[in-house]
Amino acid sequence: MRTGVVLAVLPKASGVRQLVVISGASGSGKSTALRSLEDLGFYCMDNVPAILIESVLSLCDGNDEVEDVAIGVDARSGPFLENVASVLDGLGDRWPLRIIWLDAQDKVLAKRYQMTGRSHPLGDDLFNAVAVERDLLDDVRSRATDRLDTSGMSPHDLKGAVQSLVATENERNYTVRIKSFGFRHGIPSDVDHVFDVRFLPNPYWDEKLRPYSGCHPKIQRFMEEQPEVERYLGFITTFLRRVLRLSRKAGKQNLSVGIGCTGGQHRSVYISEHLHSSLVGDGHSTHISHRDKSEE
Repeated sequence: MRTGVVLAVLPKASGVRQLVVISGASGSGKSTALRSLEDLGFYCMDNVPAILIESVLSLCDGNDEVEDVAIGVDARSGPFLENVASVLDGLGDRWPLRIIWLDAQDKVLAKRYQMTGRSHPLGDDLFNAVAVERDLLDDVRSRATDRLDTSGMSPHDLKGAVQSLVATENERNYTVRIKSFGFRHGIPSDVDHVFDVRFLPNPYWDEKLRPYSGCHPKIQRFMEEQPEVERYLGFITTFLRRVLRLSRKAGKQNLSVGIGCTGGQHRSVYISEHLHSSLVGDGHSTHISHRDKSEE
């Protein structure tokens, strides 16, 4: 996965093009996002300097055979990123502009680079390189209309999330994203509502249950035996159903929910899974991810 900004021009709707920018930290899923746009039929180009973006889009805009376009601009462009703010603002004057920022926790980015055996494009000191990279792309990040924390996402999850955001109005279904997490590792930056479940009985204190996650039958049985859990699940489900009705009535197309416990292993995972099942049963398109859950 490489550093970059992806510009996507969606198919014409009522004669109007929609412009989408996808940017983020190297390793957060830019290449996966770009491929997900290719799967939707976009014509893709990568590593285009910011100063050339508008010219490229003008050429595509005048080509009847090209309607869906994705353009990647890497942070490695260096000095060509200095005017990216004015470029984006200018594009926003010509097209309805959506900017999606992808990011992940530093430890997750490090693990992904370790798994691939690749070095960061901005230097061998990974954590310093990521900090420099975020600074270079800050003008893009500060203009983001949507933020996705990909720390707990699989490539499949990220593909679905990006496609649901950039789909045209007729193609897009209302999507609910549910993410479990541990407050110990920080609150996700890409959620609309956060529910704190740290007050619920904690299976962590039973050494026999500690190694398992909230997806394991032993943890599920433990949680099912706690009356507080059932009551709180009822509260969250009722609240979200009401929010979803109001949100759709207001014309919104997605809702993101974070469920947090202390470490992100047991209670938040269990509650997220049950909430996911309830909303799927209601007919909602729902994506679930567990940011901090360990492999069993």
